[in-house]
Amino acid sequence: MTKRTKWMIVSAVLIAVLAGGLGVMMIKAKRFGKKQYYTQITQPGLVNGQELWGYTYQQSAFDEYGKERRLTFLAPKNLRLQAYLRVYVADQDFVTAWEEVDGGAIPASARKQLQSPAKPSAGQ
Repeated sequence: MTKRTKWMIVSAVLIAVLAGGLGVMMIKAKRFGKKQYYTQITQPGLVNGQELWGYTYQQSAFDEYGKERRLTFLAPKNLRLQAYLRVYVADQDFVTAWEEVDGGAIPASARKQLQSPAKPSAGQ
């Protein structure tokens, strides 16, 4: 292997590592410092016609103290029914990210609200 080939391989690996690290940083930035709410998917999302984020959800969500907030967010696919989500919210109800979580990861006050009589979701 020539010195030039080795240099190209090292450069390619370095670029791949940096690009991966940048991707992780972007994901964390969407969550850092945001208010967290918890919700449960109880109905399929509404098809919104977008190619990449084709499903819209309108959900009641609860913070760690059980305070309710109505949120709208998008998903690239129909989310699993009964799934619990942690939703990251910036100012003015702007959802920056969401992730599926185990029910045990939800604070007790929020879990109690989610287990109360059915809350309307999806297109309500």
